[in-house]
Amino acid sequence: MAKLDVNRLSLRRSEGFSLVELAMALLIIGLLVAAVLQGQELVKNAKVSRTISQANEYFRAVNSFENLYGGLPGDLANARSEIPGCMDNPTCQGGDGNGVINEDGGDGTDWLGWSTSAVASLSSESVQFWTTLALAELIDGVDVDFTGTDFAWGRSHPRSAFGGGIEFFYDNATLLGTAFHTFRFSRGAIRSGTPVRDQYIVSPLVAYMIDRKADDGLAWQGKIIVDYGARNTICHNYDVYKIQETQEEACILFFMLYN
Repeated sequence: MAKLDVNRLSLRRSEGFSLVELAMALLIIGLLVAAVLQGQELVKNAKVSRTISQANEYFRAVNSFENLYGGLPGDLANARSEIPGCMDNPTCQGGDGNGVINEDGGDGTDWLGWSTSAVASLSSESVQFWTTLALAELIDGVDVDFTGTDFAWGRSHPRSAFGGGIEFFYDNATLLGTAFHTFRFSRGAIRSGTPVRDQYIVSPLVAYMIDRKADDGLAWQGKIIVDYGARNTICHNYDVYKIQETQEEACILFFMLYN
C-alpha cells in the first residue's frame, strides 16, 4: 500500500488556493479599472452637457439683456444709469453703443479680454460684457467687485467646465466671411488669435461630441467651430475632427452668435 505524502498534498492545496486568490485579485482589479473608466466617462459626458448648457445660458442672457435695455451688455452707452447697481459700482462702466463688443471703438476683428487682447482693461467692452450681465442678474460665476487688475477665470470672466474660461468678441467678417459675436472657450494665457498649446481646452473627440450634440458635428461650419482662423490644426482638418488624436487638450471652442 502506497504511503500518503502529506507534505506534497499540503503544498498542492497551498498552490491551489494561491491560484484562486490570484484570480480573485485580478477580477477585483479589473472591476476597479472598469469602474474608474466608467466614472471618467460619466464625468466627461457631464462636462460636455455643462459646456453646452453654459453656452445656451449665455445666449439667453444676451437676448434677455437686449430685450430689457435695448443694447448689448458691455456696449450699452447708458449702462450706469440703466442697470441696477451699476452707478454705485466703480467696476461697472458703459460702452460706446455701436452695437458690437470691441476694444477700440472700431468694427474690425477684436481679440477680446485680458487673456488675448493687448489693450484689454477694466473699461474694455469684452470685460464689461460679463460685469453688466451679472449686475443685471442674468448670469453668475463672475465677481462684479473685482478691481480691474485681478483679471482671472471666476473673477472677471466665468470658468469653463473643462477648465480655463469663457470670453466674448466680435469679428467683422475678417476670417470666415460672416460678421458675428462669439463665446470663446479656452485656457487663454496669450495675446494672439493663433491657437497654441497653452490655449487648448478639450480633445478633438470631446469637441466633436459637443458639436454633434449641440450643432452639426462639422468643425468649421454651423454655430460651433474650433480653432478659429486655422483650417488644419491638431484638432481638425477643415470640417473633419481628428478624433483619433490622443492629445487631451488640442482644440479651442467657439459658440457663434450671429448679428
